[in-house]
Amino acid sequence: MKQILVVISGILCLVAYTVLVLGVAESHRGKELFRSEQPATVQYHSFDPYLLTVVEGPIRWTTLGWPRSIIIGLTRSRDDHYGHFIDMNLPAGTAGELAADWSEAGVILRFPSGHTLDIPKTAFIGGR
Repeated sequence: MKQILVVISGILCLVAYTVLVLGVAESHRGKELFRSEQPATVQYHSFDPYLLTVVEGPIRWTTLGWPRSIIIGLTRSRDDHYGHFIDMNLPAGTAGELAADWSEAGVILRFPSGHTLDIPKTAFIGGR
């Protein structure tokens, strides 16, 4: 009887720990990390103005180290649910150092590592 109670206690502790880890892991999902609005000096003449946002995405449970993905969205300022979205990995703690360069050709997102992500205007104008 004592062995059964020990096994049951172990299982309950494992379940509680799993629920805690999953709860903490998902608590930051959707948190906005970076935002850049289309400057008035840049015009695309198609549903302007646009908004570039970077938010925390889900944890990639199938990848070693469980990195959190980010979701980069280029949307119309008034509608943040419809637009062009990119899901990718970003090293932890670097999102605050992102920068965006808007031009007539599109947007360049600059990462602290020196990498850039060029998003041409054809990928997001027209309400995509």
